[in-house]
Amino acid sequence: MATHIDSAPAPLAFPTPPSNHAPTPTADPNLSAPRILTSSALQNDTPLANALRDFINDGYLHHPTYAPPKWSTPRSIRYLNLGEMFKTLDTTGAFAIITYPDPDSSSGTKIAAAAAASPWKGDMDGADDDDQYPTATLRAGERGWEIKSVMVEARLCKRGLASTCIAALQEYLVGVERERGSGVLDLWLHCVDFINEKYWLRRGWREVRRHGKRAGFWGSVDAFQLIVMRKEIEVEGKGMGVQVKEV
Repeated sequence: MATHIDSAPAPLAFPTPPSNHAPTPTADPNLSAPRILTSSALQNDTPLANALRDFINDGYLHHPTYAPPKWSTPRSIRYLNLGEMFKTLDTTGAFAIITYPDPDSSSGTKIAAAAAASPWKGDMDGADDDDQYPTATLRAGERGWEIKSVMVEARLCKRGLASTCIAALQEYLVGVERERGSGVLDLWLHCVDFINEKYWLRRGWREVRRHGKRAGFWGSVDAFQLIVMRKEIEVEGKGMGVQVKEV
């Protein structure tokens, strides 16, 4: 099942990744193959961008992962408006989404899972722990892409949809880095120790560093560790014969 890429004219012309490596999300025929939406494509499709923003925000508000007793209520939404989502994505970022038919939707489909990748801008450590949205700190020598806004509809959890979206993004970004002449794809993410640290470790990510956060930060009931994780992907070969190897 090939990954579909929606793109529009952008500052960089990114190549289409080889379709023979595209992951299959599930045996459920109602679920689509992962679809890549570049930043420029989303900005040219306001209804889809709004649907994606609503899906991510609804997940932050209602998903069991962020529910009491670990997380307090009320919780805040992830993206206040489309401008904030586009700014977070940057001009070179992209989302991967999986959808299913929904006759009640104006578009005829509904989003089942999503994940985003944007240029890595550094840790969300912040100089002041009272700052709920600290400025990222980019350390010398670090580059790559951050995986973020990973969300799956609650009833479809534990079916590999998040991993499928991330795999599609990884495949797409391999093409981006190959176009740039880079032999390595560096992926980064932030996670919370008691929520999803083990999830990411099982999937080959490694801890780089962590920052202690007080109770109440981002609505957490208890103090927690904000962990920075990294995965390095070595890219070998050119064109459709590209090989991907985790370092």
